[in-house]
Amino acid sequence: MRLYYIFICLLLILGCKNSEEKNKVPISEEQCIKTILEQDSILGNIRNHATETLSLNTTITNYTDSLKDLDFNYCPDDFSNAFQTHIDAWIAMKTVTDNYSNLRGEMHDVFDQIELSKDSVAFKTKLKAIWDTWKTIEERQQ
Repeated sequence: MRLYYIFICLLLILGCKNSEEKNKVPISEEQCIKTILEQDSILGNIRNHATETLSLNTTITNYTDSLKDLDFNYCPDDFSNAFQTHIDAWIAMKTVTDNYSNLRGEMHDVFDQIELSKDSVAFKTKLKAIWDTWKTIEERQQ
């Protein structure tokens, strides 16, 4: 009997979750893009200051995981794909930043330190990829 109640509760929970998905109001592609960019701006600000207390890799992981959780369902495919490429560029940066887990400070200050390190060339290449992918996002938002 107890299993029966657990099963019923589980069905109710799943039913509510599916109902929420069905009741989602579609938004325009323009509004989707605007929402994503606003959320990225907030997450970027958090990211820039997270390195004051967290390693760059942890900060990048937190940032990219949060970006992956954004709802791109109503955005145009080319914008969503460009944003995924941008996320991938951030993740690729971790191959360099992994060597600098002890650095702390505002992210751009930490980047300045890595730019002067033995990994300068690799770092600049990864950073350029991030900026190039952001340029593509800007092109896709119009």
